[in-house]
Amino acid sequence: ALRSTPRAMSERKRCGSCSKEIVGRGLCVEAVYFHPDCFCCDKCQKPLTGKFHKQDGQRICEACKGYSYCEACRKRIEGKETRSEGRVWHPECFKCTHCEQPIVGSFCRIDGALTCVACRDALTEKPKPKASPEELPKCRGCKQPIEEDESSILADKRDMFHECCFKCRKCAKALNSYVI
Repeated sequence: ALRSTPRAMSERKRCGSCSKEIVGRGLCVEAVYFHPDCFCCDKCQKPLTGKFHKQDGQRICEACKGYSYCEACRKRIEGKETRSEGRVWHPECFKCTHCEQPIVGSFCRIDGALTCVACRDALTEKPKPKASPEELPKCRGCKQPIEEDESSILADKRDMFHECCFKCRKCAKALNSYVI
């Protein structure tokens, strides 16, 4: 509620904005006094002379009420907006901190920084340690290690073979199936 007091106030009041003494005309809003020029919109800083709105603890004039302001560039958003975590951005300002591309869809925060899924995967991917030849399984046919990226066959008794080493002992033809 906005109440104007045109007469001089009997007790000297201090302005809730500038803290200076109010002499003459003053405003009383929610039990707080203001100079008319000090009672302003928290968005555009223009004096509030009529209806205003409270939004997140701020006083907002009618002209600013319908607009959001970008978290990144602080400019008014007039078109599409991206909302997340109680904040608002221009879609082009809602960017991954790492690759600086606009984030569309899922994202996370790594050490507080906005991060797209692709950068999250790249940052959190741990390279597999390459096994040493002693740790690799040995081929039952040639007795050489079977590398992790090589095609192999697991036969009965947990025997492993390189694909090319899995052959008949009698005729040496490649086996593509077997019966236990």
